[in-house]
Amino acid sequence: TGATGFVGRNLLLRVLREKRYAKIWLPVRSPEKLRTQFREEGFDKLPSELVVLHSSATDWNLGEAANADHVVHAAGTLSGTNLDEYRRTNVD
Repeated sequence: TGATGFVGRNLLLRVLREKRYAKIWLPVRSPEKLRTQFREEGFDKLPSELVVLHSSATDWNLGEAANADHVVHAAGTLSGTNLDEYRRTNVD
């Protein structure tokens, strides 16, 4: 999760460069944002290892990704209504 954010995107690019996985599932809210970011990184299209899952935090439709060997959760929020909410979301 979080593949379109700063940390998640950079981790994903590194994993792709190192060819660590044959298949990587990416639950994202905006597949178009992901495609745009890859174009900005010099890719003509999304790498074949990627399986994009159009999802959101309230409705994770993971399909076969639910059987993944590893999960990297790099999603977070940029703001909250108060500091406690922000910490609950990003830390807890």
